[in-house]
Amino acid sequence: MIFLGGPRQAGKTATNIRRDNFNNQWVISPQLSNNQKQGDQKNRDMKIKTASTILYCTNWEKTVKFYRDHLNLTVIFSTDWFVEFSLNSNSRLSIADEKRASIKSCNGKGITLSFEVKSIDNAWNFAKKAGLKPTMIKKHPWDARTFYLFDPDGHRIEIWQSVKKP
Repeated sequence: MIFLGGPRQAGKTATNIRRDNFNNQWVISPQLSNNQKQGDQKNRDMKIKTASTILYCTNWEKTVKFYRDHLNLTVIFSTDWFVEFSLNSNSRLSIADEKRASIKSCNGKGITLSFEVKSIDNAWNFAKKAGLKPTMIKKHPWDARTFYLFDPDGHRIEIWQSVKKP
């Protein structure tokens, strides 16, 4: 039996040890009983088909225009206070007018939208030419190059590209 970090726990026999690159720690997956395996299978039945983020905005019209006209996102649903954009086949971004919603705007505080792109340089040039005031591109220790910009409601948008070699 292998135990890493922390006190030994009865019945926790390590069967899988791997490095978690996000936290830079070793992770041990214990051997599961048949009942635990069956319960785990039930959890897989709730498979998420799409993911959507909704931003509640005070500057609704300007924010919709920003994502539609400046970032060229495709509108897939629209009302007079709510617009849903397609990011790709499984993810969406929605902009809601806080005046008509039950949730109020956070005024951009605590929100970062993170979008991975194929070419960070092309994305930065596009943002610069569109007058979106992108920050300079920086290299991060987690093997990515990134820059930031902000929508009219103050939400931070992170644009990044992996620099890991395949």
